[in-house]
Amino acid sequence: MAAREAASDCVVDALTNHWWCQNKPGIRGRWAGQTVGHLNSATSWFTCRYEGDPTGGDGRHPERWIHTLDDTHLQNHGGWGFVKDSDVIEETTPLPRC
Repeated sequence: MAAREAASDCVVDALTNHWWCQNKPGIRGRWAGQTVGHLNSATSWFTCRYEGDPTGGDGRHPERWIHTLDDTHLQNHGGWGFVKDSDVIEETTPLPRC
């Protein structure tokens, strides 16, 4: 997708060390293969990136997951989970590794 390749980088908040990125609204947060919540907004903060398991999504980084606290929690996991890199519009390479 051309817009994905032209995307800018996520921006870090130096006070909280959270990385703010544009994302698709309504995306699922997952943990151990289960949906644990959703991101409702089109801009969210993330903590780090995990390289490894295939996401099933397309995009630049098909094996990258981005760690965050979901806006809506569905399970008793505290709302923490991972979203597919392909659901984040901005480039996530600047995020630290988890």
